[in-house]
Amino acid sequence: MLEQQSTFKKVFGESSFAQVLEFFIVYKDVDYSISEIASKCDIGRTTLHIIIPKLLDEGIIIKSRQVGSSKLFKLNKESKTVKLLLELYSSMEVE
Repeated sequence: MLEQQSTFKKVFGESSFAQVLEFFIVYKDVDYSISEIASKCDIGRTTLHIIIPKLLDEGIIIKSRQVGSSKLFKLNKESKTVKLLLELYSSMEVE
């Protein structure tokens, strides 16, 4: 996804969960299917089927729409937690 190791990854590690979280933060204005996320993050769909429900339960992402049988997800920019994550991410990238 991102060629250089970001400060976010240096702090939160390179787990699949952290990688997907950073993906949604970076691409906050676009919605993606599980297949697209898997491809862009180089993570298996099975792993995403574990991560996505956790992010949904915490209100970090939302299901934005459905196209055919594909559900699309995007960052929940209305969430207080997400607002704090965006602020933190932004400040980390400035350093």
